[in-house]
Amino acid sequence: RKKQWYQRRVRGDTCRSLLFRVGFEVSKEEADKTLTYLNDRQSGYCLREVTFYHSNNDLGTQQVLVYMATPSNPYYMGDGPLDTVAETIAWCEGEAGPNYEYLFNLAHMMRLLFPCQKDAHLFDLEERVKDMRSGHYVKPNEKR
Repeated sequence: RKKQWYQRRVRGDTCRSLLFRVGFEVSKEEADKTLTYLNDRQSGYCLREVTFYHSNNDLGTQQVLVYMATPSNPYYMGDGPLDTVAETIAWCEGEAGPNYEYLFNLAHMMRLLFPCQKDAHLFDLEERVKDMRSGHYVKPNEKR
């Protein structure tokens, strides 16, 4: 079953930002099989338990498992320069397919599921990668 959730990123007593996610509830019978598949597919990412807040506040919170990229992952780019991240996404491919497909699908789903949320970083990255792949991207300090 699919559920819409958001995670509050809290530092001290203040809410720093919201991370919007879609969660999937897996039956107990399918849990081991699902985790085995995801652990293989998401190798290199850390599996963490975090608190998620349902998009309908009346439903409260739930502990969920998420895969997170951390600096221990050899492919982790962190807060690298946007052009560098975009270039890597535009031309690299993992076992699950081209990185740009994942980015484009993520941006599409954000617009579909959370139309009121404007993730400037995500959408700027998407635009740069599309431009790079089409041959129309010009770095800010370059001229064509």
